[in-house]
Amino acid sequence: MKILILEDSSIKLEQIVSEIKGFDERVEITTSENQFEFSTLVERHKFDLIIIDLMVPMFENEPPVDLTETLILKIRDEDCRNVQTPVLALTQYPTSAYKCIDEMGVVGLHICSFANDDNWKKLLHYNLKLYKPETAYDFVIVCALKKETMAFEEVLSDISSSENIKGLECRKATIGRFNGLIITCPRMGLVVASIVTTKALEYFKPKVICMSGICAGLKSSGANIYDLIISDTSYQHDSGKWTNGTLVSEIYPVQLDPDVKTLINSKFIDNKTLEKKLTEGIQFDKDEIPDKRINPKIKLEITSSGSTVIADSKMIELVEDGHRKVHSFEMETFALYESARMSPLKPKYFSCKCVVDDGSESKGDSYHRLACLFSAKCTVAILEEILETFQVFQKL
Repeated sequence: MKILILEDSSIKLEQIVSEIKGFDERVEITTSENQFEFSTLVERHKFDLIIIDLMVPMFENEPPVDLTETLILKIRDEDCRNVQTPVLALTQYPTSAYKCIDEMGVVGLHICSFANDDNWKKLLHYNLKLYKPETAYDFVIVCALKKETMAFEEVLSDISSSENIKGLECRKATIGRFNGLIITCPRMGLVVASIVTTKALEYFKPKVICMSGICAGLKSSGANIYDLIISDTSYQHDSGKWTNGTLVSEIYPVQLDPDVKTLINSKFIDNKTLEKKLTEGIQFDKDEIPDKRINPKIKLEITSSGSTVIADSKMIELVEDGHRKVHSFEMETFALYESARMSPLKPKYFSCKCVVDDGSESKGDSYHRLACLFSAKCTVAILEEILETFQVFQKL
């Protein structure tokens, strides 16, 4: 939150600043002592709240004078960057101020007498709460299962406990110099994932939104246990029309942003160093090792999402028939991709999920723990690279 204060009394200023810092230490406060300095600041910088005294010097080293009309006209000039910014006037002359404001028909301005009571403090806190901007995060990671979220506890050193933020189950996390949230969906599935992703984008405005977790892989496409599948293209495999016992597919694929795809291809696909790091420091149980070895590979492939869990060979054939190059399938990625694609924020997005089974009747949970860890590690690495690259783009 950014606040501009116009006040020539050091004692009064100290009291106001103390109240603001008591509300939130992170508030950025800019101060000015005269009208000339104040006018320059409101013209050049955008603030979330402006606090003014109406009896201040016109210029430095001059005596204070009543500048009610001058200040209000300056702030509410249509060319001023802060024409819509709320203003709080803390003054010892509220009566004359009210008279002037009524005559000018000014809106968005609160007036309070600065006296030895708590009334001005209450009004200040009311304004601070009312006009504090929504927190924006650098990234959001969406997980469909709690076990997928829990994996990040072993990957990140700075991760908070779970808390309810605007009705979403969130954990605050830091990756390098970037701050974000890991959100756990209340249930699996496309509909819930779509709602959670849309809410996360609206509430937190991340630069990057992504998904981490587990998926099933198609043997016919060469998917192996613990392969990490980054979704180059995602679609819904069970959309369309059922007729005469057959699904006539109607597919609307969503692809990665070309810049994100290029970055992932160049930095992560066939990255032997990163693939080796995925297994470092992890203890394996015997039943977590398929085919006597653990060898995660990072792949950029086509994936599909559906509304139900698949543990049936005939349903696998339906998925395979939907796209000849489909490599893996699960229940949420398409929802995140489509929600991100349609968002006016235009965030970068990706999904990184680890293969744990082939969707057949023999599927089980033996490989879930390691797969969640591998996915979390890979997601963090990709996320940091995208954020760093995105920051460079922003500065140009």
